[in-house]
Amino acid sequence: MGIYSRYMEQEYDVQANESYVGTLGCYNALIDMERNNRAIFEAGIARDFQGAVMVNEGASEEELLAFTEASLGGFFEAFKSMIKKIWEKIKGVFSTFLKKLDTVIIRDNKKFVEKYQRQVRTKNLSKLKYKYCKQLAGFEDIKESLTTKDKFKDEADNVMKGFANWFGSLTFYKDMLEKDDLIPYFIEKCISGKLKNVEMKDLSKEVHDICFDSEESEEGLDSSRLTDIIIILQGDKTKKDIETAQKSVDKHFRSVLKELDRYSKELSKSKIDDNNKKIEIDRPDDTSKQVNITNNKTITNYLQNAGVIQTVINNLENVHNRAVACFLNENKFRISQARKVFAKAVSYNDKAKNESVYLDAVEEAAEYEINEMFEQYCL
Repeated sequence: MGIYSRYMEQEYDVQANESYVGTLGCYNALIDMERNNRAIFEAGIARDFQGAVMVNEGASEEELLAFTEASLGGFFEAFKSMIKKIWEKIKGVFSTFLKKLDTVIIRDNKKFVEKYQRQVRTKNLSKLKYKYCKQLAGFEDIKESLTTKDKFKDEADNVMKGFANWFGSLTFYKDMLEKDDLIPYFIEKCISGKLKNVEMKDLSKEVHDICFDSEESEEGLDSSRLTDIIIILQGDKTKKDIETAQKSVDKHFRSVLKELDRYSKELSKSKIDDNNKKIEIDRPDDTSKQVNITNNKTITNYLQNAGVIQTVINNLENVHNRAVACFLNENKFRISQARKVFAKAVSYNDKAKNESVYLDAVEEAAEYEINEMFEQYCL
């Protein structure tokens, strides 16, 4: 049966919410996530009050158990709904960026390169003056965090182990929450080890600082850098990197939803097993003991820990969302810079004198063109 059930698992997918566009869309998604956090907190308080009212009104153990079990079932459905909404928004940000990149930026830049590449390569560019930010290792860090390395998925898996090991495994995350250290921890652990003690409000700047060096005035454009610039402008590699990141993000959200399904199903099993015995779960901090999962107090404690897990995952997805925004914006910056330098090389005349003001104007116009093309993707 196992081999068939594997193929019968629900394969999650969502429609991209393309009303969330670019950096603005990511910020709006962050606001929505913060509202989710408040809703989680308020729902927990409302549930506790309702339980207290039932106790005061003399509800039986069976009635209290039914209430907490219903609350637990509702929790998992609400949690999955929250994850799907976050996914829709991030998928929308990717979708709109890729459409703009493919239909406008790459198409226009390829025409630009095709028209002037031969001319630029035959020029003597040893005296060309331009401003340039060298790419740093941090650019690969943020790309890998969303493409080849499953750091966000691994962290989410670790957090959700709390559904099974719920007596001890959440201590670390609870402590981080209480100390307001959770966001900086996720930033350093999931995006780059170079981002130490970084707050969310500073993340865009800090990411840019590890991706690109300070702008310097350069003289001379060698063939190696010119080739790099042309490859960036042609856009195929950039598009592939972004599509890979999108697939990795989709994989992450599918994994989270499948794990929620798995834990939900384990907890919704019948109160008695095939031998007519009460189902029990192990205490990871003391494997010699077991806890009756049909006990109302046990399920209430489970709900409290489940709320912590939901809050931690929501914070993780806040960082995940911003990592996507930063990754897209650093790619936009790289394309913009390449366009500026290439445009200046196209206009450069190695035999003319006193044309620096004109060339600076060309450089600024090229940057403006890219920003206009990307519209809301500017930081």
